[in-house]
Amino acid sequence: MISLSLGCQTKGVATNRKNVEIVSESDSLGPALRLLMEDYDVTLSSAPDAASPDVLVWHFGGEVDQRALAEVAHAVPTLVLADEEHLLPAVDAGCRGFLVDSSPLHAITEAVDTIARGGAVVAPDLLGTLLRHVVHRQRREATTFSAIESLTGREKEVFRIAASGASRSRIAELLFISPETVRTHLQRVYSKLGLHSQAELMTFAVRVGEFDPEEWL
Repeated sequence: MISLSLGCQTKGVATNRKNVEIVSESDSLGPALRLLMEDYDVTLSSAPDAASPDVLVWHFGGEVDQRALAEVAHAVPTLVLADEEHLLPAVDAGCRGFLVDSSPLHAITEAVDTIARGGAVVAPDLLGTLLRHVVHRQRREATTFSAIESLTGREKEVFRIAASGASRSRIAELLFISPETVRTHLQRVYSKLGLHSQAELMTFAVRVGEFDPEEWL
């Protein structure tokens, strides 16, 4: 396991116990991890709690809900346990760590320790895939900046409101324009950003959530 520690821990200095939430449908994983995490206050649940923990361990037994994961990972340091194929969606969602769900329990607890100290974790056999993806993502983000900058002021307004899930009629109401004009602006936004629907636009907005939409207006 490759760990990147971004913080430090001083031996002999007492620290407050941190909260760890383990989200899993497994009947055994959560209880087993809780037994090993004696230095943490551990909560077991089937879905992320609104009360943000210090570290979230999210075990996916099937497909990864990238949108839900991105919303959580931007607020809480998150460790994802899933099949190897879900590494890149987890990274794009902003997760702090990723391990395959078959990883030994001690590797998972070590990963939680690292993330709790402000570090990041990825299994060594996935590092090559991750580095290639980081390079690709940097190029993609440069293209994203360019695409966003190509939007007109009105198109940016339509984009921001549509990204919140508002209907075409609601967008028209908020911007004091006709629904047909909204449709025209959306078509231009889709074309410039390489999107095909409002659902894709909302996902795109989550992915570029590190950009402040107010700065685009």
